[in-house]
Amino acid sequence: MSLSSTFDLSLTRTTDKVVPGFDPSFPPVGHSENMLSLNQEGARKNQLQNVARAPGKQLLMTGFMLWMSGSSMNIFSIMMTGMALWNPIKTLFSMHQTFERFADLPTQLVMQAKFTFLVLNGVGLAMGIYKLGNMGLLPLYSADWISMLEVKTPAEISAGASLF
Repeated sequence: MSLSSTFDLSLTRTTDKVVPGFDPSFPPVGHSENMLSLNQEGARKNQLQNVARAPGKQLLMTGFMLWMSGSSMNIFSIMMTGMALWNPIKTLFSMHQTFERFADLPTQLVMQAKFTFLVLNGVGLAMGIYKLGNMGLLPLYSADWISMLEVKTPAEISAGASLF
């Protein structure tokens, strides 16, 4: 007696077997068209929020790098400060292209995401400007502008005279 004659080892699906309680007229659970469209829309909204919050994920790393670079004037601290300034500016200029793929979502939702994106990039830019101020590269004091003051001409000139 062989094993194949005792058990049906075929991979074909038989439709003549009826499972108790199974009604083939019901659609599969969780696969209706309405549920599928709701899941896709929710996934798109979640993806939009993830794109909007992406600059916030870089803030801690940028702050740590700015702190580690110190406040002295050397090439490493200047490069880190330049990176902290350049990256938010670059991403703000490409904001329209970043959110272009979400044009099918409601405008209010996209505008909220853009505002979040803008604020988080602004915080990153402010961190870079703060670092510039700590390094002494921003003209914050009146002594930094003294070269632009006009030299006053004296009203009188006196000279000492000597008889000898």
